[in-house]
Amino acid sequence: MEVSLWGIISSISSSIHLLGIHLIGSLLLLWYGLRGDRRLRKPIDPLNTVPLPQQQHLPNRRAAKDEGVPLLGAPLQ
Repeated sequence: MEVSLWGIISSISSSIHLLGIHLIGSLLLLWYGLRGDRRLRKPIDPLNTVPLPQQQHLPNRRAAKDEGVPLLGAPLQ
C-alpha cells in the first residue's frame, strides 16, 4: 500500500485547520457568553419615561408616638 507525502500533508493540514476553527469558535462563544449578560441588563432610560415605584408614606416617629403606635426599637412607655 502506497502512502503519498501529499496525502499525509493534506491530512495534517486539514486536522490543524479544523482544530483551529474549533478553537476560535470556542473562544468566541466563551467571550460572547461572558459579555452577553451586559446586553440583558435593563438599559438606562435617559428621558425617565418609565415611572419608578412610589414609596409608601411612613409616619414619622413623633406622629407615631403621639398616636400611641409602638415603633420598632423604641422603648414602650
